[in-house]
Formats: sequence, structure tokens, C-alpha cells
Amino acid sequence: VINSGENSCLLSTQCFHIEELEKHRFATIQGCKNSYVSKENRIGTGIAIVVSTDTSKPLFGIRIHEGIINDDDLTPISEYQIRNHGVIVDSVSKHHKIDHEGNTER
Repeated sequence: VINSGENSCLLSTQCFHIEELEKHRFATIQGCKNSYVSKENRIGTGIAIVVSTDTSKPLFGIRIHEGIINDDDLTPISEYQIRNHGVIVDSVSKHHKIDHEGNTER
């Protein structure tokens, strides 16, 4: 899951192989509702293979350093952090209009 509102990545133990854990670093996660708070989450490095339902597209690996490790089945990945490392992220829905020059609605 790509999330433009995230400022850090979450690593699901169900999706990522956790390579390394920080021994003395923890994070508190607070959701958009103040009622959701998860404390003392470990920080670490995880790696996963990303697959597509379209079998003609290649598989690729992703490694996230200093992600917050959780046991949820979702792994929100921060668009900000991805872009900050030079990767172009086109998160515009395919349902948005495309103009005559091929530009998507932003």
C-alpha cells in the first residue's frame, strides 16, 4: 500500500522478512484517529518480493531500512520516503482523466 500521508514505512511481519532489528529503538504509531495508538513497536530492516496480478510484469525486491515493524497484514509505504530517494511515484488513479498530451489529472 502506497500512502502519501505516511512519514514512515510500516513493515508487516506477514509480508516482509525482517533482516535486522534495532536493539534499543522503538516507535509509537498514532493513527488519524487519536483512539488508535500502538506503542513500543520495534524498528528494523525488512525485505520482500513484490508481485503483480499481471503475470507479464516482472517481480522486484524491495528493502526498507528503519521501518516500524508491526503484525498487521498491511504494509503502508511512504511516498515521501520513496521520492526522497529519487524514485518517481505515479500515485494518480488510473480512473483519472488523461489529457490529449498524455498527462494525468493531478
